[in-house]
Amino acid sequence: MPGNLVNHIAGQFEQFAARDWLVKRECPVLDKDWAHRVGYTPRADLLLERRVGKQRVWVEFEISRADPVANHAKYSAAKLFDQWRAEDTFVAMVSPHVAVGKRVLAAHTVALMRQQGMRAFQTVLFPHLTGDAIKRLNHLLPDQLAEHCPPARPEFDRLVTISRPAMESATHRILYASDPSEVRWNTLRWNRDVATPAGRDLWRGRVNGHTNCTTVRPQTRYHPAQAKRAHAREVARSANKRTRAYTHT
Repeated sequence: MPGNLVNHIAGQFEQFAARDWLVKRECPVLDKDWAHRVGYTPRADLLLERRVGKQRVWVEFEISRADPVANHAKYSAAKLFDQWRAEDTFVAMVSPHVAVGKRVLAAHTVALMRQQGMRAFQTVLFPHLTGDAIKRLNHLLPDQLAEHCPPARPEFDRLVTISRPAMESATHRILYASDPSEVRWNTLRWNRDVATPAGRDLWRGRVNGHTNCTTVRPQTRYHPAQAKRAHAREVARSANKRTRAYTHT
């Protein structure tokens, strides 16, 4: 029966989290009053609540969903209805079985969630597996998954790592780039900003001194194999030219 993979991963995460977190599966995102008002009751695949402190991490596993953005939207709605705490974090873990365009759109939706003031992240689930391998796993029975599914510990560690700042000060938080689409978007945005007079003034000293930047071509359609080859060429070009920054015009 399809769909057993989510339950298997959630069960593994529950074991890994037991010492530091309270774990709930299929937890309502909205309280009963708001669910009654709006007419729907969205639920999270997994909710992790710190035993010490107020941090909560809402987790969605996107295995092969036709429209993963729908899960992102229900958390944005929770923010809209004041059902989202300052200590809350949303993490979508998207498998390679989800189509590339839909995965990228979901990553851009995470950027929109951040514009709402939410702590939101998207990362890959089982990045070393192909989409076909994920599909096969998702059709296995629970006892077969216990034997054939790769260890979920690295996936749990990635979840915890990206959901907290790498560095933090009184005014800034430095976050891990949790998804390739986020890296490309950040690079495109940097190039767009640095093309303006204000952006050039802001970055002039940093670009000349300490910042190493690369760019992607905005007009290029993303394809994994092409991206890998392009990355190899960029690495070689950077090594040969010792260039500190690349910008497009």
